[in-house]
Amino acid sequence: MKRKPLKRVFSVVCAAVLVLSIPAGAYAEMYCLEQGSVEVTANESGQYVTQADAGYFDVAQTTETVITQTDSQPTDNTVTITAEGGATAEVTLDNVNIDASSTPKNDAKAAVSTNADDDSNVVIELDGDNVLKGGDGRAALETTSGSVTIQDETGEAGSLDET
Repeated sequence: MKRKPLKRVFSVVCAAVLVLSIPAGAYAEMYCLEQGSVEVTANESGQYVTQADAGYFDVAQTTETVITQTDSQPTDNTVTITAEGGATAEVTLDNVNIDASSTPKNDAKAAVSTNADDDSNVVIELDGDNVLKGGDGRAALETTSGSVTIQDETGEAGSLDET
């Protein structure tokens, strides 16, 4: 008879441990554009993010990389995505509003720029309403080389408005 309460306690503790540990793997690594421009690099060693103004340098990504904004007002901070060495850079844009048009003409930038070598890829997932505006003579989303896929496949409605 004394074993049944012990079994129940053990079962409850095991269930609690399982429930508390499951969500940990589901969290994305979020970078807020209000804290500065974001650079994502994928290579044979993995995917890394630098956001110098926020103090992040070559942070290894272990989950989904999400770039977002808490404020709907345009920011002049930009996103650069690079893939090399056969890697695929995967980035989610989640409700970003980037306006790079205020940069000086001789330093004009794209709102989002991508670069992938011949055997690498860049995949951009869209969640929420995303607005991109490029600098003088630059595209809103600019690809210098390689393969780029823009998709909306996670089940969260996503859109992209480029000017």
